[in-house]
Amino acid sequence: MDHLDAPEIVPDTTAPELGPQTPLQARIGTCCADTAASFRAIAAVSAQIAGILETGNGTSEDLCGLVQAYEQLQAPAGARLACLGAALSSAGSA
Repeated sequence: MDHLDAPEIVPDTTAPELGPQTPLQARIGTCCADTAASFRAIAAVSAQIAGILETGNGTSEDLCGLVQAYEQLQAPAGARLACLGAALSSAGSA
């Protein structure tokens, strides 16, 4: 699979030479920030789960709690990703 840089995927909505942002550009920026935050949260919980599994440190309750947190973070992340996809789709058709 080819590696895609973010500028190839998401249009730059912060370049000063473009002038003020349109509402769609602002929406894309917000969706990007929200989606990134969701995936960072998932990554943080995943790292904690991996640490417990690799080292054996932590209780089964700790592990179960983290797995539940991971599962709860997935749905909002998917919704935010869908929001970003819809916004980018709108930008492509505009």
